[in-house]
This record gives sequence, C-alpha cells and structure tokens, in this order.
Amino acid sequence: MFYERAVATWFASGIATGRKNNCADLRSLLTIFNNLGTPRELIEVVAEAASRTREPFCALLSLLWLEARSGPEPGTVHRHLPPARTVCGLPLWTLDFHTRAGRAAIQRFARENGAIRQVIRESIRNNRHTEAAYLGAFYADADCCAVSLDWPLKGELEQLGVEADFARAGVPLEHVAPLLSAFESHIEHLNDIREDVLVRYLEGA
Repeated sequence: MFYERAVATWFASGIATGRKNNCADLRSLLTIFNNLGTPRELIEVVAEAASRTREPFCALLSLLWLEARSGPEPGTVHRHLPPARTVCGLPLWTLDFHTRAGRAAIQRFARENGAIRQVIRESIRNNRHTEAAYLGAFYADADCCAVSLDWPLKGELEQLGVEADFARAGVPLEHVAPLLSAFESHIEHLNDIREDVLVRYLEGA
C-alpha cells in the first residue's frame, strides 16, 4: 500500500518523527530511491530541501515521483487563470501565513468580512479561529494553480491532506468544504486587504 510506504519513508528519513531511530538515515534512504529509478536531480533537490526545512514531506517527494510513474504515464491538468494581482511585481498570494504581512492581512480579513467571520464561527468550537483562517486563505490561493499533475492518487491524497490540516486546526470534517468555499468566494476581498497591507509596508507606514 502506498500509505504504508509513505509512513515507512517518513520514519526512515528521521525527519521530525520525534523519536530516536538508529535506522533513520536520509542519505541512505535517498540512495535506495535513486537505485529504484528516481532521477539524481530530484534526489539532490530533496536532500537540499530536507536539510533546509526539516520538513518530512521533502522525503516523500521521491516516493511520490515513483508512485506517479508506476502506472500509465501521468498527464497534466491545465486551467486558464486570470493574471495574479501584484504590487510592485510581487504576487499578492505570496502574502500567506508564512509571512508577517500575510498573517496580518488574513487576520484583518477574518475580522472585516462578515461571511468569513460567520463561517469560521460556525465551523470551530474552540479558540483556534486564526489558525483556521490561515489555512482557508492558503487553500484558496492553492486553488489558483494553473498546472497540476494528473495521476490515480491525486484526488485522494489532496483530500486527505486538506482534511488532516483542518483537523489539526480543530475544524470538523463536515465544515471543511463550506469554509473553503467561503474563502474561495471572497479571495478578492482578501487580496484588497493584502494590497493595502503591502502598500503601507512599502511606504513605511
């Protein structure tokens, strides 16, 4: 099963497992993936990304590459998207919860937009509204990807990832879709606030 191999890969990498494991060795793991056919260029990218971020997902990229090519040749899904809104050449989607300006914009959006405020209040029964707002904005931006890989596990893995992220933020499964729909419907309001926040920052306000 792919999911069993994914868990095994994560623990074998030794990244963020929270356990001491004498068998965990990322370099040895990547050598195995290289022997199985993963391109050397991808192996080097994975090693560098894992070293810089210490995120376990990096180790899974080689497994995903092999899995996507284990059946019929994967295709790509292309979507026509309008040009991204920018300020001084900077796309506004870069202001996500990984940046201070992005966090400020998302928090303000969650306060000022009535529909978002309501869906968050209805979706979450704890004090983690801000975390849910960060994720809602993140996935609303992700919906704007123009090209994606099309392979058998694509939809299933995407859904599991979304559900796992929101579960950690305290959002019940049945409320994930309405929350995401609300954020996607109001993404331009969020971008208005991002633009204002970024312009003020650039002006030194």
